[in-house]
Amino acid sequence: MVESGKVMRQENILKDLYETADSMQEKVKLTRMKTKLPPYNFRDSAIISAVVTLGVFIRPTFLAFSFVPVAYWLQRGVVTKEVDFSYFHLRCMSLLPGVVIVFLTCMLADSFYYGSLTFTELIFWNVTSNSFTVTPINFLMYNIKQENLATHGLHPQYLHLVVNLPILHGVLGVLGLWSVSKYAANLCLNKISKKPKVYSVATMLLLSFIFPVMALSLIPHQEPRFLLPTLIPLVILHADDIFLYSPSRRRLTKHFIFAMWHVWNIFCVIVFGFLHQGGVTKTMFKVHEHILERPAHTNMHIVFSNMYTPPTFLLLRRVNVIAKTEEGRKYRIPKSVFTYNAGGSRTVNDLHEIAAEVYGEAITNSTNEADVLLCLPASLTQELFRSKPENVSLIRLQRVRGHLTLEDPPDLSLKNANFTRSCGQLCQFLDRLDQFSIDIIRMKFDSDFMKPKNRLSKDLTMDVDTPTFPLDEEEEFVEFDEEEDEWPL
Repeated sequence: MVESGKVMRQENILKDLYETADSMQEKVKLTRMKTKLPPYNFRDSAIISAVVTLGVFIRPTFLAFSFVPVAYWLQRGVVTKEVDFSYFHLRCMSLLPGVVIVFLTCMLADSFYYGSLTFTELIFWNVTSNSFTVTPINFLMYNIKQENLATHGLHPQYLHLVVNLPILHGVLGVLGLWSVSKYAANLCLNKISKKPKVYSVATMLLLSFIFPVMALSLIPHQEPRFLLPTLIPLVILHADDIFLYSPSRRRLTKHFIFAMWHVWNIFCVIVFGFLHQGGVTKTMFKVHEHILERPAHTNMHIVFSNMYTPPTFLLLRRVNVIAKTEEGRKYRIPKSVFTYNAGGSRTVNDLHEIAAEVYGEAITNSTNEADVLLCLPASLTQELFRSKPENVSLIRLQRVRGHLTLEDPPDLSLKNANFTRSCGQLCQFLDRLDQFSIDIIRMKFDSDFMKPKNRLSKDLTMDVDTPTFPLDEEEEFVEFDEEEDEWPL
């Protein structure tokens, strides 16, 4: 935009000189100089249209981040009357070919990938409106329903401004909000001659920061990661305010900002780089160890709750284990492992119901024994044990330390603590610090267990890599020879 602005000004200067030129020789010279100017009107139309359309397909909220830069690109020189207003319409039209081509490409790729359309249907044009998968439309149709957003969490509209921006950008976010408030005050209170420029690059960057923040604040579900693209305009605007050795008279202020910048980033590296959801991957390896320890003919059912979606491929869901016949012969047999993701926000009563449903389905669909393991934040363990039904026994197999979930953070207050001679305030506080963990709990159901009438909830994500038939029906096995075969991992 800066370069195109220079070209437009040079072009206008040459036009004025051409009109005032006296001789034909001067006019020819000025015309040649004008033809040597680089193009600026439609040179970047294809790139801009392709990037914006692809960004909207990847995540439709990209439109909020690209709106201000594209709007400034379209109006270059139009408002200042350096070019005719018709160029605004021509620039809009120049974006259409790229938008159409990339839109159709992404729509067909998604349609083929998700199976709603086949090459045969496309060749013979045996298609309907349901044959095409348009990802941005599906995204909007899902997110306009309040009940869908409620499953992910509903937040107040001020959360982005007050909480998420400082968490994500630290000092940069605070400086950005300060610049916006100062700009708005000058625009409203100053005289016309002293008002800030609206069509400058600095204003474009400022609007590129605050416009998407305000637009996304209208959506009830808000997370810091949604504001990540605002880092680019903030860095361009305020990197000099944080850099300690930039020329400035406010040495004390810059030292303070410089120190706060480092303190905040070190804190975020520790919390979000290691502690936040830090036990999920480690839990997969521990669960895999427990799977190998259980008897060969026991199907494993693992329920994950109140954490991010775990990488279940680490469990090796078709695990080859060693079993023995009555005669003592060893053979390999695949052990089936079923995983269930209960989502990020469940009460302990919900977890007991889910575990009962999982166990009921397991003993109905197979005559093999079934083990149910529950993995959840340690901050919920005490309440889970306290509210367990009479026909259920809970055994904590292992505690994986180094985990924090902000949806269910540990309760570090000592208000309701039971102090004893052997465990005083320090002991109780250390015990609460131990809640920064994930507990692996085995849920053992009594023999008189009654299968629940309700089937597994539709919102319970099941991930299984096993055959659909019962696993105890005449399975073929391969005899195991310790001298020739390696012991399975």
